[in-house]
Amino acid sequence: MELGNVIARGRTAELFDLPENQVLKLFYDWVSPETARKEYEVSQLVFQAGLPVPQVFGLINHENRSGVIFEKIRGTTMLSLLVKKPWQVVHHSRILAELHHKIHQIKVDGFPLYHEQWLKKIERVPDLSVEIKQKLIKQVAQLPQDNRLCHFDFHPDQVIYTENGPIILDWLTASPGHPAADIARTQILMTIGKPPDASFSMKLLASILGKLANFYYQKRYLELNPKLSHATIQRWLAPLAAVRLLEKVPGEEASLLKIIKNS
Repeated sequence: MELGNVIARGRTAELFDLPENQVLKLFYDWVSPETARKEYEVSQLVFQAGLPVPQVFGLINHENRSGVIFEKIRGTTMLSLLVKKPWQVVHHSRILAELHHKIHQIKVDGFPLYHEQWLKKIERVPDLSVEIKQKLIKQVAQLPQDNRLCHFDFHPDQVIYTENGPIILDWLTASPGHPAADIARTQILMTIGKPPDASFSMKLLASILGKLANFYYQKRYLELNPKLSHATIQRWLAPLAAVRLLEKVPGEEASLLKIIKNS
């Protein structure tokens, strides 16, 4: 296969241009074929369910690297619009909530539940005592469970505005779970996550915008799903912060440990 130009590089894969309005998400050689297959299968599932996502065309192997071929999406990310026009934060945050609520309407069978597949990783976090790990695992067992489709990496940079409406990207981390867990994960990403290699002023802007966006996003989500409480979402924060520690994202450790300590 002749690959086109590299469009983007991420933590797990590179994105290459292909003919016929397609792109190839080619995972690095250290990423397992099972991981690529899972993204392919989940991407098929969400497309067939009618969610606004790229069409998926195939699963390939290229020079010992697994890849997934997707429809090429043209547009502007929600994050870039937020940075350019921060006064529109309420508008974009409400759209983010409406998209997330739409995802959570889908029930999923045949995939491991999030709390079974991911939260057992708490035991492997090197920065936590045995007592804290046990407390977090017990907390997870007491939280409500569900088999709703959850994205688990949902934030403004995963939404592209196109001429046909917003499109949701990147289903690598998707699993069945409880919507409150997925919302808590988004809260962590928006309030703690910072753009890599950004200047101090840009990181400061991202911090302020992230907190504002999270406030209006959760406000709108709870309007759409009044059966879910803010308190339930907050109870998921500490276990998810522990899992996030394993990802070793620069600059996040102190904030994540603070969430766990205050739980």
